[in-house]
Amino acid sequence: MAFARFTALAVATALLSACGTAHIATLPVKKAATTAAKTLKAAPSAHVIESTTVVAVAPDAATVNLEFSLQPDGAVRSLQAVNDIEVAAAPGTAAVTAFAAQIDHVVFTVTYAGGAAPLIYTVSKAQFLSGKAVVQFNNLPAGHLVVTAAAFDAANKQLVTANGEGDIKIGELTQVKLKCVVPAAPGVGHVRLEMDCWSEGCGPVPTPVPTGFVPFPIDDVRFRSLGDPHEEGANGLVFENQQTGTFMSMRTLTNDFMLVKHQAPATGGRWPGTTVNDAVAIQSNGDVFKWLLSGRRILMNGAVVPAKAGMAIRGAHGTVVNFIKMDADLAVCEVTSTQGDKVTIEDRADFINLIGTISATRVVHEVRGEFGTFNNGTPQQGMLLRDGSQAPNLNAFLTNWKADASEDLFKDGPAIVLTR
Repeated sequence: MAFARFTALAVATALLSACGTAHIATLPVKKAATTAAKTLKAAPSAHVIESTTVVAVAPDAATVNLEFSLQPDGAVRSLQAVNDIEVAAAPGTAAVTAFAAQIDHVVFTVTYAGGAAPLIYTVSKAQFLSGKAVVQFNNLPAGHLVVTAAAFDAANKQLVTANGEGDIKIGELTQVKLKCVVPAAPGVGHVRLEMDCWSEGCGPVPTPVPTGFVPFPIDDVRFRSLGDPHEEGANGLVFENQQTGTFMSMRTLTNDFMLVKHQAPATGGRWPGTTVNDAVAIQSNGDVFKWLLSGRRILMNGAVVPAKAGMAIRGAHGTVVNFIKMDADLAVCEVTSTQGDKVTIEDRADFINLIGTISATRVVHEVRGEFGTFNNGTPQQGMLLRDGSQAPNLNAFLTNWKADASEDLFKDGPAIVLTR
């Protein structure tokens, strides 16, 4: 059977632990042999799937399977990947067990074209199939479909919700996966939505409904990188980074804000031979602002900025830079992202300081990097690797957050090559 596929991704938070991957069962389709009719022969209905099932799809209706499952934190690295290319991650079996223990039931809701009221079906934990809730809605008409899955605990407190939309076709089975993605730190999490249309001619809409969430704002939004450099980041995490190279210091799960910095041994100044920050790049939506210590080169979206004290510039995508001081021994500017993240850059002639705050709209686990994962935990719980696991030591943590080729914002041409 031919298939079409789309993925809608969004960041969210929830009162969760960590989670791993559960296998999604494929439910084979057995079409009825009768000729397609003009009208529905039965009203839309729903039932829970507790075992692998052969689905008889009515020739004049559509059938939808909704599956709520768990997925490891490492997969969030593919949030912006083209064609939903996944990134391998550790299974996290213990984390899955801890997460599953919180869920008492999952409520599925389907709103379909021409429906007077949404179809609602609850799957209890006792009815889960291989650790996931699976429900089937039958005898739906063709057309637009909006689906939601919400997990609740025993006290009926909502833990997390995900939703999306697409088109369904007469005489075919469409499968929708709503995957919970939970990081390693306890008590918090985020979700990811994936909708797979396996029906022939399934045509999803281009702008799916964003994933819903229960927000947990970040308690301590401050970060600093000072001197040689002393780092202060997530959850009060404090350390020294004496490695050299380019680091992904901060990155949101949706990539709407990235802070990348370069470190190298100082060739002079007050700390010769000591590692210092000598370049910083900030990406906000489509804007990229760069400040390079060597020659004090300042660029916005590749264009040189003739900066002067009191001057302000705005990038094409809304990033604002205010130049506060531009003296020979000290230059200061403040960069504000389109989401409200603020970074103050202090150029002290022989090194760069960074001082800033994450936007108040950010939520736990949304911001990760060499400054740590901001998850409202302890400083140690903020020292997480890219796959969400705990870093065994500082050296492993820093090495893990060195910028890869896709994150290196200093690569765009000889005009801004780092030189000392």
